Amino acid sequence: MRDARRLADQSTFGATEALVGEIRTQGRAAWIAGQMARSASRYTSGNGDAIHKNTSNTGFCDQAAYSGPNCWRDWYSSQPLVWDFYRNATQNADQLRQRVAFALQQILVVNNLDVEGTYGLRNYHNALLDNAFGNYRQLLKKVTVSPVMGDFLNNANNDKAAPNENYARELLQLFSIGTCELNADGTLKGGACAPTYSNETVRNYAYALTGWTYPAGGATPYGCWPTGANCQYYGGDMVPVARYHDAENRPLLMGWPSRPAARRRVRWRRCSTA
Repeated sequence: MRDARRLADQSTFGATEALVGEIRTQGRAAWIAGQMARSASRYTSGNGDAIHKNTSNTGFCDQAAYSGPNCWRDWYSSQPLVWDFYRNATQNADQLRQRVAFALQQILVVNNLDVEGTYGLRNYHNALLDNAFGNYRQLLKKVTVSPVMGDFLNNANNDKAAPNENYARELLQLFSIGTCELNADGTLKGGACAPTYSNETVRNYAYALTGWTYPAGGATPYGCWPTGANCQYYGGDMVPVARYHDAENRPLLMGWPSRPAARRRVRWRRCSTA
């Protein structure tokens, strides 16, 4: 009973008598396998991509087709997704997937203060659900090419002429290896912080990550900028634009190069083995 309740507390949003009984009847391994086989409860609330398609110089919510007291809430904010989260967490059966995706949300963070677009935030959090039981390398790749993350950490339309280091720094510091070398148990290797990377490493990763733009589909009344890039749009993964990507050979961690022929494959491999 105690072990079943402990597993329920750690892997769901709250133990119930029925849930504890289910774990005890099936056994821990079988219950976990069953949870991993369940399909995901999705984020579905909120409106679509018209905010980045049907644009005008008077403002989206000023257009007659979209105006109303709930325009910002339903088209721009994350509030509809909060409704979905609590519905999934308290009522739906895929508890383990929901709990893992929630943990990933706390690491691979985006927020509604810097990113506005309910449909984009919905896509992002559904991707965390889809990849909750997958390989972290693949998840990190998905996050890196997300236009929502691209806006949040300034990697969308990042230009080799003046690369923004924001995403590269967070990729190393928060999303993967962290700032100090650690033992397997999480303690500091050697008892003190030995840096895992330098500012030069961050700079090299920033160059390696240049040249991504939004997926096609967005529009503005003024045209897309910069030249050759796509307008802001969250309906898919970012796509490469060669003219803005740095193609120089720059050393990454563990000696991996960012040479043109291998740069994108190496990038994901490096992040997974760090």
